[in-house]
Amino acid sequence: MGKISRRSFIKQSTVAGMGAIVAGGLTPGQSELNAANTVDLSVVTGADYYKSTLKALQPLGGMERFVKKGVKVAVLANAQRNNPGAFTNPDVLRAVLRMCWDAGAKTVDCISWQPMDRCWQPTGLAEAVKKEKCNLRISNLKNEDLFKPVPVPNGERLKEARIMKSLYDYDVLISVPVTKDHAGNK
Repeated sequence: MGKISRRSFIKQSTVAGMGAIVAGGLTPGQSELNAANTVDLSVVTGADYYKSTLKALQPLGGMERFVKKGVKVAVLANAQRNNPGAFTNPDVLRAVLRMCWDAGAKTVDCISWQPMDRCWQPTGLAEAVKKEKCNLRISNLKNEDLFKPVPVPNGERLKEARIMKSLYDYDVLISVPVTKDHAGNK
């Protein structure tokens, strides 16, 4: 199989996924979920990332579907460097954080291992966290005491992963990734 571009992969995957949903599901039993009007995927376009993010959660049942009153929420944004397209848009992060508070979260923290001065400040993500009155908890990758080794069942190359211990302090983890391709993914 030849290489395909990231853009082609995303387009083809979206078309295939939407086709499966319209046709009745990806797996046996999926059609029952569709019959109950449960939505698992929402696609929104627009130039205003904050409003688009708010709008994207509506068909999914809103943030309240995922964040219940009184829970502790950890948000993992992609803060790798300050290259456009390599980090979560600050307006997207702000919208996610705001929706967590509005859903009744007890605490909302952004967690990371990316350095504040090289990643969070230049990208505008630190300001987004501050505006939404959240905490930023950064774990030093070199401090082994901050990580817990977790086995990867049936892992071929990766037999064990290091998980930030701080993750275990939360009830809900929300990942706000950016689809990208770089040397770290190989």
